[in-house]
Amino acid sequence: MGGFVVAGKLKSSDSNNNKLFASPGLMAPAVLAENPTFQSGFAVVDSTRAYTTGGQPGMSSFVDESGVGAVLLAFLGDDLRTIHGHVHNLPYNSNGWSTRISGPVLPAGWTAVGAPSVTRLPVTFQIMVHAHNNATGGDRLYETHFFTNGSTSHFSNEVGSPFPTWTLRLNSGTIADDPWITRHPDFGTTVYFRRGSQIMQTGEPIGSNPVLAVRPNTGIVFASAPAATGGVAFDQGTHVVTARSTSNHIFWTESNNDANLAP
Repeated sequence: MGGFVVAGKLKSSDSNNNKLFASPGLMAPAVLAENPTFQSGFAVVDSTRAYTTGGQPGMSSFVDESGVGAVLLAFLGDDLRTIHGHVHNLPYNSNGWSTRISGPVLPAGWTAVGAPSVTRLPVTFQIMVHAHNNATGGDRLYETHFFTNGSTSHFSNEVGSPFPTWTLRLNSGTIADDPWITRHPDFGTTVYFRRGSQIMQTGEPIGSNPVLAVRPNTGIVFASAPAATGGVAFDQGTHVVTARSTSNHIFWTESNNDANLAP
């Protein structure tokens, strides 16, 4: 059985208001077609900090060939410019969350919208955020990285060195809500986001490839940010994207040919 972790910011009337909580669960084997179950209830990630405007989390995880693994929970602080993270080594039930680790600050004038998206690269976690400029009305996608090896954890450059910075990846057109990134071993990173009522997609090299609508002729009017998976075989391909419509229905589609996502 596979494990997973769900996290979010709590809204309550007690002392835990605006704090981050996480809960581990178990996923039954696919052949059983059973619903996932929680393993333990939501528990506070950091009892010392609450986030009024920030704190919307994104997560990803890995387990390497030596058995070392970790979950990264990344989020923006209340300034909506500074990225922070907590690391939880695996196995989950034998470890706890790290203290807060702070990363780079977005360039002046730019603030993050929604939650960061996190995916795993061979050496680091890749983190991407939608940044908006209230003065100019512009939208951008910025990227940074995070390295952990079970004992050392820090925001980093792409190769894991502790020199974190935000790198501009996309400065092209309107972006709504937060982005979602996936990683495929052959095709690299794919970025999904909402633009108006459509879900958009672009791939490596991000910023050079065109930004195209996903299934634009369906007539579905989307109202939420997308979620996606990549690199896991499904019926027709290895990329699946889902989002909520204005009628509050969840729609999904999959790639019929993953090669179409390549440059």
